[in-house]
Amino acid sequence: SNNIFKSLGVSLGAIIFGFVSYAIWPDVDKSFWLLIAAGISMLICTFFMLTEGQEENNSTIDHRLARGRSMFISNISQMRSVRNLTDNLVDVDSDNEEEDGEEELLAKRAELEREKGAVNEEAGESAAASRSGWTYTQVLTYKQMYSDPRRRRSLIFLSLVLFSYHTANSATLPLIGQYATVHAKDPKNGLPISACFILVNTISRILTTWALSNNRATKIGYNRVLLIGSLALFVRLVLISILVNYWPNYWALGATQVFDGIGGGCLDLMLKLYSHLLSRRTGHYNLNMAIVNTWKKLGGLVGIAIGSAIATEKSYEVAFPVLAGVAIFPALFSLGVSTPDLKSLD
Repeated sequence: SNNIFKSLGVSLGAIIFGFVSYAIWPDVDKSFWLLIAAGISMLICTFFMLTEGQEENNSTIDHRLARGRSMFISNISQMRSVRNLTDNLVDVDSDNEEEDGEEELLAKRAELEREKGAVNEEAGESAAASRSGWTYTQVLTYKQMYSDPRRRRSLIFLSLVLFSYHTANSATLPLIGQYATVHAKDPKNGLPISACFILVNTISRILTTWALSNNRATKIGYNRVLLIGSLALFVRLVLISILVNYWPNYWALGATQVFDGIGGGCLDLMLKLYSHLLSRRTGHYNLNMAIVNTWKKLGGLVGIAIGSAIATEKSYEVAFPVLAGVAIFPALFSLGVSTPDLKSLD
């Protein structure tokens, strides 16, 4: 839902800026006052956001779960009432792991955990959870977290996917907008045309995010969704390269933004879901999310620099095919992303 509301905000902004810039042309610089108004509105909304309660059980945000830790049943009597569990670690944020319902084995494993003293070691941190029969998994050290080769490899390849994707993608929309403005009969139409491109992108992104919601992304498979998003970018840039070289039509260029929405919707969702999945039972979700996001931003920086340099020194007709060549790498890197072996942490 957050991704959908984000895209709705971008859509509304594109509509407002498109109309305002067209109405006040050529004093387009005055439209930036809208950004100041939007920033003030954002600050006002922040003050109305939910805050943490004074007591642990009234807290709006459970920081332990937010950081990638999980909860499991520490009370045998509580465990016996739970059906179809694979082991004593029952994630409240489960990603639909396979279930087999071996309750006797579950009880023995839980007893062993208590004997080892692994339950509730951090004094006072989960008093409310313990009273209800649930407690938190322990925070792993960095060495423990990255000792799983599948987790380590997947984080590396996920970072490479995001880096290469945004290297190819970040300059594409700005260059299309510039191309449309340069070739427009009336320069006044440049910003409204760019706003329409953004609008097509965000509508497609909203529909993609909705299509993958309600556990549908899990049913399709995270890796397949990642691959679909990467291939959508490649198809988009191939089509743009053909259009700018052989048939420069605004409507056709705008239609390619549908693929941008599909790719962006898939990649944005997988960034969050994979970062979460690869951080489960570790307590280091924020760290892994930051690492992957850093590579994403670096890719955007490199892409803007490369795309603008080629378009300036050569032409738009050269820039887009080069970016299309880069766009094949996210699809290749996505094949190296896999699910970590969570059972090895039990």
